[in-house]
Amino acid sequence: MGSSLVPNDLILTDGCHESLCFMVAECGCFGLVFFVCSSEGRALRGWCWLVLIVGVLFGSGVRYLHWHEPLWVDELHTSWCAVGDWFQVWDRSAVGNQPPLYFLLQNIVVDVTGDAGRGLRWPSLLSGLGLILGCGWMVARWTQSPAAVVVTAGFVAIDSNVVFYSVEARPYGILMFASILHLLLGYSRFHLVDIRSEGDANRAVPQPKNVLHRQSAIRLGWVLSGALMVHLHFTAGLVLALEMVVLVGGGMMPLRLSHFLVSDRQSSRRWNGRDWLRWFVDVLVMGLLLLPLVPQILEVGGRRGAWSQFVTGSWDQAVPLIRMILLMLVLPGLGVLISGIWRWFAGDGQKERTTRLSPPRQVTVGVDTCLWFTCIGLGTLVLSAMMTYLDVAPVMLVRYLTAALPAIAVAGGLWIGRITDPWLRLATTLLCLGGMVASEPSLKTFWQSGSWPEARIEGWEECVSVINGTAPDKWPIVLSSGLIEEQRSDADSDPELIDYLKFPLAGEYIVHGEMSRVIPLGSPTRGHFPSEAIQGLGRTGGLWVVVRDHPVDSVTLWRVMALINESLSTVQGAKFTIDRDQFGAVHLLKVRRLGAGERSLSGEEPKRP
Repeated sequence: MGSSLVPNDLILTDGCHESLCFMVAECGCFGLVFFVCSSEGRALRGWCWLVLIVGVLFGSGVRYLHWHEPLWVDELHTSWCAVGDWFQVWDRSAVGNQPPLYFLLQNIVVDVTGDAGRGLRWPSLLSGLGLILGCGWMVARWTQSPAAVVVTAGFVAIDSNVVFYSVEARPYGILMFASILHLLLGYSRFHLVDIRSEGDANRAVPQPKNVLHRQSAIRLGWVLSGALMVHLHFTAGLVLALEMVVLVGGGMMPLRLSHFLVSDRQSSRRWNGRDWLRWFVDVLVMGLLLLPLVPQILEVGGRRGAWSQFVTGSWDQAVPLIRMILLMLVLPGLGVLISGIWRWFAGDGQKERTTRLSPPRQVTVGVDTCLWFTCIGLGTLVLSAMMTYLDVAPVMLVRYLTAALPAIAVAGGLWIGRITDPWLRLATTLLCLGGMVASEPSLKTFWQSGSWPEARIEGWEECVSVINGTAPDKWPIVLSSGLIEEQRSDADSDPELIDYLKFPLAGEYIVHGEMSRVIPLGSPTRGHFPSEAIQGLGRTGGLWVVVRDHPVDSVTLWRVMALINESLSTVQGAKFTIDRDQFGAVHLLKVRRLGAGERSLSGEEPKRP
């Protein structure tokens, strides 16, 4: 399911008092960074936990600012699915091009809580906070560096895309948490157990039973979490594809890097026949778990051409991805490169060198760990760009790449952890954090205006309240919700699709009366207004038209107005008035037939762009 309106178009809310709070918070964060970096030689684990707790608290505050925003059209699809019975959930999610698992979960949430509105955001919110903890904990465990934890936790806590999907009743928040769990299990499954000394590189090493049981549990967890990702969203298959490429490449060509990057030489053995057999069995089981989704995947793939309406591959859509690469991969990578060059030229004397800040720290994270997350995260972005520009499938959109974001966040922290020089580590950390703050759209808007921007501006609740409270429940309602499914040729004839196109007014915010009075407009570019709506206007004396469009550049609204005026001109002997209300990105038109002697007071029509 898609939309022509970008979900995170921002508007401002009142509350200038937030400026002082965030100024204090930001100064405190930068002060904490400097302090923990200067104290990295003492109580590393304790400082890591302190930074992680601060990150979770800060991330919770940012997410709370978006919690009370109205449900937008994609979340209304979730609400519509969740209020149905289990069989309806399966069908309703499928017509929206979504796998059913997440919506079955939300159906349980509705049954338990009775809330089909903002309460549907709880699973994503809890997963988002768990993502901060999970990513930060992994980086802290492998690097023992508070600076590395600051970068990873800071990115996950304030990045506008991560925040948006962590406060949205859609599967992306849970998907990000499942992704980082899967990658952790994958690393444990295929890397940690394969590290050998040079002499034992191709020799089997006997393992005690508890270790074998642990490895079996990791294998099972890796298989189940991989299947879970695709059952949450089909685009998670991109991450799995890159993971398989990395695994096969690593199994055939063991990773060997120079001392320029690796201070603790390690080598990975090539896979033997038993390793390949185990990997094949794991992949086979994962494929069997995904088998029920194959028909739906093929159906969605057949309609991939419709995605190009909102996945254009333009510069604006690529900017958030490029920003992530620069902040979390390029800057930390440059820090590691400079550190390696310095160590290379300094030679053995570098080991005895001390600084006024602290002595160089011992690297605790291996380069294979860094490359595992870097290759999968960056590789997924590159793969999506290739698929988009080669017209295989337009998937280069942050929404479809959420499964790769945790890998990029963890990779950035791990590379920071490999910088041995304390001053260089501090400088790299401050550059990364400064870049996050300077390039973050929400923070830039906040600093310029003193108000926190809203990411969801569709007032469906207010619109439905007006419809239910000011007119008889027999008036027809023409709905144009801006979904890509409105462009389908069978939008006027397929009963299942027609029912789907009505969901913005049939979920949490439901109109009174029979749902048959809701008539999907379809694409306004087809050049006709539903005749049954005009007939209903003649019978009842009134008509509602609901249009989801940009709040300012109302191109679709103008087209709909033109269709209405053209259709009304064919009605002989009657006069009509049109009044317009606007609730953010939701426009409401009230078309009413005038009585004898009643004056025409047409509402202001939108200006043609």
